[in-house]
Amino acid sequence: MKRTLLLLSFLLSPAVGVFAQSNSATPTWGVGLSYGAPLPPNASTTPYAGGLIFRLEYPVNNSPFSVIFKTGFSFYAASDVTLGSYDPNNEFNDSPATGTIWSFVPVEIGGKFYVVDKLYLEGDAGVSFFINYHPGGNQTIAPIVSPCIGYDIPFKASKNNLDLGFSYENRINYSNAISDFSQVSFHAIFNFGM
Repeated sequence: MKRTLLLLSFLLSPAVGVFAQSNSATPTWGVGLSYGAPLPPNASTTPYAGGLIFRLEYPVNNSPFSVIFKTGFSFYAASDVTLGSYDPNNEFNDSPATGTIWSFVPVEIGGKFYVVDKLYLEGDAGVSFFINYHPGGNQTIAPIVSPCIGYDIPFKASKNNLDLGFSYENRINYSNAISDFSQVSFHAIFNFGM
């Protein structure tokens, strides 16, 4: 029994040391971009997705856990889209008109846990505001969930880092006209230490 406890403490001590060093006590403010691949049922009508991310990361007591506050802008775009334009009169059609961009503003809170060194798992949840919804056909506000895995690349002699990650995002829409908006996306966020 003593040998087992000694072996466990020997194996776990590097992990505890890594956890203690993996997350600085400095909050960071991040700005980034995402590029996504929409998933069914809307993948065929809106094959492109992207967004702008604003994120505040606040470490909890120099532990491997941080609280995340996140917002930004995300969009799903129809085929042959003309950037910056959409058809606001496209109500109750089976598919969006050429050039349609469906725009959302998510507001989320979550947690980020550093598994080892700068590798992390993150989970966020909140609400998503549909900006250019079709009246009578969609929810203007719906729940959103977003699990993520990523890696922070620190810059030497600086509190700043580059966060690269993959996430799954699902806007849960209960409307009959349009089902869930979901995507798998890659993000790059530049974090500024405060």
